[in-house]
Amino acid sequence: MSRATEGAATRLEAYQVWPDSPQLERDFLYFAVSLAVRADVSWAADVQRVAEQNALRPLAADGFQQQPGRGCGGVVKLPHEEGPRPVLFGDRDYVLAGGLEIPEMLERVSREWSADPAHELVWGGWDGQVRGILKLGRPA
Repeated sequence: MSRATEGAATRLEAYQVWPDSPQLERDFLYFAVSLAVRADVSWAADVQRVAEQNALRPLAADGFQQQPGRGCGGVVKLPHEEGPRPVLFGDRDYVLAGGLEIPEMLERVSREWSADPAHELVWGGWDGQVRGILKLGRPA
């Protein structure tokens, strides 16, 4: 079900959520895997692997849309919530264009992580805020 852009998968090396909490980490992974399994993105397989290790299965993503090379989004309902949320995952410009604000804490993390050109960052968020960043190692 997962596919890799241009045939080259990336490796999920880390992720950071803000505010930092175990529940937000779970929600972030739920949203990431729920979009990744439908998207043509290099990070799909590795996000699926990490989600499976955390006993998280992809959820339905209604209204799924993707802009190749930029990001994807959909409406996903978490198991512990009443209603669904619109979610975006993609590059910085994509999530900003989608109306998400980036907390200063995640800006600091992104500056540190993006200092190494061997890394790609994928931003994810909902409810008007970026909630986390995936740090991906690019294939050599």
